[in-house]
Amino acid sequence: AELLLTLLSISFGWLIARSIDHYVQTAHMASAITNQLDSTQLSEKLMLSAIADPVVGINKKMEIILFNSAAEELSSWDSTAASGVELQTVFQLKDNNENAMNKANNPFLKVFSQKDQITTDEFHLQSKDNTKRAFSISVAPTFDMDNNINGAIAVFHDISDQKGLQRERNEFVSTASHEMRTPVAAIEGYLSMAINPNLATVDDRAKNFLEKAHQSAIHLGKLFQDLLSVTKIEDQRLKDQRQVFNMTDLVTQVATEMDVVAKKKGLTFFSHIGSEKSGAELVVAPLYQVNADPERVREVVTNLIDNAIKYTPKGNIDLTLTGDRNNVKVSVRDTGMGIPLEEQKHMFEKFYRVNNSMTREIGGTGLGLYIARSLIELYGGRIWVESVSGEGSTFNFSLPLVKS
Repeated sequence: AELLLTLLSISFGWLIARSIDHYVQTAHMASAITNQLDSTQLSEKLMLSAIADPVVGINKKMEIILFNSAAEELSSWDSTAASGVELQTVFQLKDNNENAMNKANNPFLKVFSQKDQITTDEFHLQSKDNTKRAFSISVAPTFDMDNNINGAIAVFHDISDQKGLQRERNEFVSTASHEMRTPVAAIEGYLSMAINPNLATVDDRAKNFLEKAHQSAIHLGKLFQDLLSVTKIEDQRLKDQRQVFNMTDLVTQVATEMDVVAKKKGLTFFSHIGSEKSGAELVVAPLYQVNADPERVREVVTNLIDNAIKYTPKGNIDLTLTGDRNNVKVSVRDTGMGIPLEEQKHMFEKFYRVNNSMTREIGGTGLGLYIARSLIELYGGRIWVESVSGEGSTFNFSLPLVKS
């Protein structure tokens, strides 16, 4: 018992640390210790009171069985009164869209099904002074003597200050990007007129300089647009005009436009519009209707093809549209350099770029795929990459079809 208390006292100093990385490990530690303290209420209370963040333990019925003093302070519930009460009654958690925690987004249910720890920062609640507080919640499963899950333990870490700083940063980036778009658009417009032989006469050398300046202005405008999109996505201010439309028409139009771009680089562009055979799931006609903003989906398709063209020195680009009764799938395959396996899982992260000589030469911000993922997930779809290093890559996304 003395050895256990000694180990606990050493652990507590470590547990009180306030960093988020540290607190994620706290859930594992609290879960492991809780499993060993069934017979010692004093040690249990000592452990819980030493953790500065709110800690809550539940059984598989979502009923509270552990409640530390920080949780009491946050909820205004006494631990005795909270015992046996459903978690959502004590902590009225809401997601970023003001929806109450439900079966679809409940992190505890996800832990029960995945049998592993998860961390989420999508919930907030009203504190006892009626202020909205944002929390990062780390949930870890607890196990009985037969190694079966019998509940979960969660550590709530207040990230309201971090969220506030993030909002301020996003507002600054959004304002700066918006203000810069107007002069950049004017520069791009005047340069476009300067290189137009019907509007201006310049010698070949000057025209070459102007064309390079024109391309740089276009690139700068795209950068500001991407930054603006990212801040709107993160602040959930992205405005979209959802409507039911046919993906076949949209993809066909984009294919026609991007075929010209591919040919300028000496690449062969193929487009295939069809259906995937799956027994009774066969869709005879390529009529794939989805409910989304067509301009946003066009942005995603164009971005994937543009990336394929940029990172393919020679060869061809294949655009494929297929589907079944549930989903439509768009695939863009290239014959470029491919992506190493260890880097594929990071491809849709913000600002992430594969680090090699070719990507450094081409340039870019690493925002395009992050925006694409955010948009596709906004419409209930998913996006992924398949690649073999040295053999090319295939970027895919799927969207749910509108049921007729």
